[in-house]
Amino acid sequence: MPTLTEEQIPPEEEELFREFQAYVRSVYGAATSGAIDVLDQHASALGAQISKLTQTVEASRAAYTELFAPAVANFEASSQQIIASLDSNTRTALASLRTETETIVQRRIEALDQRVSEMLAAQRILKTWVVAMGGSILVFAVGILAAVLMGQ
Repeated sequence: MPTLTEEQIPPEEEELFREFQAYVRSVYGAATSGAIDVLDQHASALGAQISKLTQTVEASRAAYTELFAPAVANFEASSQQIIASLDSNTRTALASLRTETETIVQRRIEALDQRVSEMLAAQRILKTWVVAMGGSILVFAVGILAAVLMGQ
């Protein structure tokens, strides 16, 4: 669609063109202004709804905080009690385990000590027996040697 420039308008129609331009601008301006007013109304309505939603969210947050605050505090207190109880129970169990381990080790040491004492006693008896047997063999050998020497 061709457009007119101001140089193409004949001078006798210039006044009419200016009136038409003013009319178009007023209609366009009114339409634009009306659309802007409608958009402003919608924006204001949306703003009010957002404000109501924000108030509702804040009220809900406050209500839930108030509602759950005791539960959270109880949970935290219970957690601390459980941790303290576990710590105490662990320390008691470790102390008991240490005592039991020391008792078991002490019994084993005593048992080993007893076995060593028994082995040493057996060794002394064996040495005595070996010495006695050696002495008896020596006496027997001397007796045989004496008999052989006397028999000659």
